[in-house]
Amino acid sequence: MADILYVYKTSIYANLTNKCPCRCTFCIRNNTDAIGNADTLWHKHDPSIEEIKKAVDDFDFTGFKELVFCGYGELSIILLLLRSMSEKSTRILS
Repeated sequence: MADILYVYKTSIYANLTNKCPCRCTFCIRNNTDAIGNADTLWHKHDPSIEEIKKAVDDFDFTGFKELVFCGYGELSIILLLLRSMSEKSTRILS
């Protein structure tokens, strides 16, 4: 399974889906399989809500001030899940 949460520079990134209807020329998914401390960002299947919750619960957010919802997919495809994650991250990072 791909990394759901990974660190890049000074931020935590949430990689929640690989689904994307776009073919943006600037997208890193066209050039590399991973970035930051992630082993890979290509999910074999999109993570379930349970897998995402476990990743969040297991992650040490100490010292981080930003959670970026970004990855190899278009996050608007999973907007409801994104909203739920955003509410939790606000509580964790505050």
